Formats: sequence, C-alpha cells, structure tokens
Amino acid sequence: LYGMCNTARQEMEETDIQYIDIDWCLTKPEETYAAVASEILRKCTFGHNSVRITRGGRFVARHVSSKPYEAAQRDFPMPNSGVIAITGGNGALALVMGEWMLAKAEEQGASGFSIKFLSRSMKISDLNMPTWKRIQAKAEKMGIQVEQAR
Repeated sequence: LYGMCNTARQEMEETDIQYIDIDWCLTKPEETYAAVASEILRKCTFGHNSVRITRGGRFVARHVSSKPYEAAQRDFPMPNSGVIAITGGNGALALVMGEWMLAKAEEQGASGFSIKFLSRSMKISDLNMPTWKRIQAKAEKMGIQVEQAR
C-alpha cells in the first residue's frame, strides 16, 4: 500500500492522499485510535506525509514535490573529493545511477571522488555485469574510483 500511495500522489497531484500505518497487534487501542484521528485531522500535513504509529512512537516520512527543483533546471554539482555511496549497489537501478553520475562528472570535469556501490552480497548478476564493466572502464579513464562494498 505504501508504494501504491506514493505512485498515486505522483499521478494525482490534486488529490491529497494520507498513508497511516499502525501495528497489527494493538496493545493500547484507545491511544492508537486517538493518534490516528489526530493524523487524519491534522490539516497542515494531511496528504504530504506517510506516518507510522507504533508502540515506539510516531515516525513520519515527508513527501515533497520535486517539480519546483526541476523547474529551476539546476545542475547536479559533482564533487572533486569524497565518497558517494549508492545502496542496492548490485541492482540495475543503482548501476544506472552510477552511470549517470559518471556522465555528470564527465560533463563538469569532476574527478578525485569515489563511488561505492553498497550491497550485502557484493555479487553482480550476469545480466548486470556488462553495465558494471562499462562503469569500471569509464571511471578508470576519468580518475574516479568505483568499487563494490558492504
């Protein structure tokens, strides 16, 4: 449901969608019901947040539209030092992100930083291996260190 709500927010911008998740086994139902009612009636954030209410407290994921940032048409400045960490480093999306970052670094003449592709297994599938090899080759030419890490 969380993903569906996020997609619906993107596709139906004029509709406020509020996602509230609670523990499946309520230890204090009256308190939980009051907290859910409070979220529903909170006008200033309704439709902008995803909220998780648990025994441990209230956790909020704030959703902000990227349109104002996209309209500004600002470049994504690449660093000349430091480490960029990409989680889910073996997956196709992480590798696409890595290729995009190398392309931006090439456009801007940036180098001297490293990109770490973080994953639990550090194993790249046969399907993704050609992309990883392209990333390694391009990074080496540009003086950027890329590596699989945990």
